[in-house]
Amino acid sequence: MKIDLNVGKWFYAVLAGNPAVVQLVQSRIYPVNPSLATGFPCITYRRLSSDIPTCQFGLAGPIRPTVRVSAWDRNYDNAVAVSSAVLAALTGGQLPVTPLAGIRVSQLIPKDAGDEFYQPMDGSKDSYQAPYLDFLVNYQVV
Repeated sequence: MKIDLNVGKWFYAVLAGNPAVVQLVQSRIYPVNPSLATGFPCITYRRLSSDIPTCQFGLAGPIRPTVRVSAWDRNYDNAVAVSSAVLAALTGGQLPVTPLAGIRVSQLIPKDAGDEFYQPMDGSKDSYQAPYLDFLVNYQVV
């Protein structure tokens, strides 16, 4: 769905354009969970749900997906540091005024936070930990 791709591209553009985030993860920002071959630390983002208000005449308000941004590493303290940089990048200043990725985000609302844990099913003893941040995104396609 094009709407979801635009939101993902927006998150990528904002995170990849933030010097503090790039210093920690370089270019390891992905729209899917990391694989064993992925370098760490890294960031993933994904849409959890979408609220698209409609009426008989079409769209009745801003599209509001919930997006989860996770900071992955084998070391939990490192993952927390990346998560803090993500939070600062997304909520610490002004949202981009000019549209990015074909959308204009009018509001980014922190909704939930927690931890994810991933144990690969390949028999390895590696595990990955990820503090996550969920955001409700108000935006319009431009």
